[in-house]
Amino acid sequence: MSIAILSFIKSYSKPSSSKYYLTDNKGFREATANEVCSVQDYLVTHDYWMICQDIYEEAGCLPPKVIDLDEFHILTSPDGDERKRREKVDAIQRINRLFPLNFNISQRYKGNFYGETEPDLEAIEAFHEILLIYYIELCRVAHQNGEFHRFFEIEVPCQNICSTMSSRGIKIHASRIADFRLNARHDYYTCLRELSDKFDVPLEIPSREDIISYATSKGVDTDEYGFEFVLNFMPQVRDFCETIQRLRELDRTRGVLDSLAVRGGRVHPVLDTQGSRTSRISARSPYLQSLAKRYRSILVADPGYELGYVDFDQFEVGIMAALSGDAELHRLFSQADMYESFRIDCLKGEGDRKAAKIMFLAYAYGMKLNNLPIIGAKFGISRNVVRSAFKKFGRYEEWKQETLRNFDKTGFVATSLGNRFFMKGPKATKKERLSAISQVVQGEGSLIFKKALIEVYGLKDIELLLPMHDALLFQSPVSTTLNAVIDIFVRVIGDHFDNAIEGKASAELFAEANGPIE
Repeated sequence: MSIAILSFIKSYSKPSSSKYYLTDNKGFREATANEVCSVQDYLVTHDYWMICQDIYEEAGCLPPKVIDLDEFHILTSPDGDERKRREKVDAIQRINRLFPLNFNISQRYKGNFYGETEPDLEAIEAFHEILLIYYIELCRVAHQNGEFHRFFEIEVPCQNICSTMSSRGIKIHASRIADFRLNARHDYYTCLRELSDKFDVPLEIPSREDIISYATSKGVDTDEYGFEFVLNFMPQVRDFCETIQRLRELDRTRGVLDSLAVRGGRVHPVLDTQGSRTSRISARSPYLQSLAKRYRSILVADPGYELGYVDFDQFEVGIMAALSGDAELHRLFSQADMYESFRIDCLKGEGDRKAAKIMFLAYAYGMKLNNLPIIGAKFGISRNVVRSAFKKFGRYEEWKQETLRNFDKTGFVATSLGNRFFMKGPKATKKERLSAISQVVQGEGSLIFKKALIEVYGLKDIELLLPMHDALLFQSPVSTTLNAVIDIFVRVIGDHFDNAIEGKASAELFAEANGPIE
């Protein structure tokens, strides 16, 4: 495997004045953006998100195989909190901790990187050697933690795709921004008043501690279940949490709209390929995935193109069926609407579809069987019906227990291609055991989605714009149908599980038709 090393000094005033430095089989030298793009070897660098748009604007393309050491570090680390620290600890600080004897070189390089000192070619060349050693160390850790093949087979191609999407950007409807901002603020404060009036809480977004305190007062065991589980699944606080989630979404939407630059007519989000513990891709700066559907029409297609939006259908249920081999899950997944079928066939028609979906997912992600009848009663579903319904998933229950026993034995769970989740102590906590099942299912989903992304990227006339959780926003010429993208989504999930299940995907509405402005 041949590699080259890239470093850069970004010009914030004039992108075309950014400087690039390469070390490859020709030695160390300053290079142009076009020379960077011509490198066919694996190109090792750091903080690639800072410079990829400059390269793209100057050369019209990006190098094909970039290894971002920040992403590689997060992927290989057994410490899940590394993602939270990425904004506070940069690659140079991590390198200083690993190689303290090279501190002087690192500090000279750091002065160059942040534009504090004039380019020091001797220091930059020496730092390239340190980057090479750091890369080799990360490869060793990746092998040790079972992440090496996933990184090179899936994550490196996805890094290139996401960097291209980010660099190309998405056209925005600039004339709508001011009105959208006003509407978003109005919707936010209306929701805030609703929360305060309905639940007798202060006129502010409740903190994590406030939510836990409220849930505890309603009889929710917050020690048993994690915060996100409580926020999404516990019916005792469902109305409260739904209002908070709507308020949070509107607050994030306000932030996104306020951060959109009016000039230029395009937005260039940073796409993080390791955006969550399960390696889901997420957008930041701005957080476009956080836009409420009502405000998504701020994003538009380029002239001659139209937007397309394709989503996996009941993705997680299909993954659960394939992983466990549960016959009842297979049957339900094969239905047009799995959750409605579950309500009718398993819950005897009691409750509504939303209740059926919440209960099923709560069970799927670890809620104890003896707690489910209590939860069902909150939705108006009789306890005997609930007990009978979840007895149907005997093989899935066995698979969960097998997964947890393996978690206790090895100290981690993993997907079919790495993506390990490690327990922090010698014994798994209740929350870690709950997270273990979610990690396997959602981590497998992230892997499948990235496989689909790589294949769709190869389609002619399709330009990828933005991953949206388990869906993909793209643009294509008006005459192009969405069927090719749908077919890839369907085929990839089937191929991933050796056709143990038949995948499902469909075209969805990206933005609400009744948004603030038509």
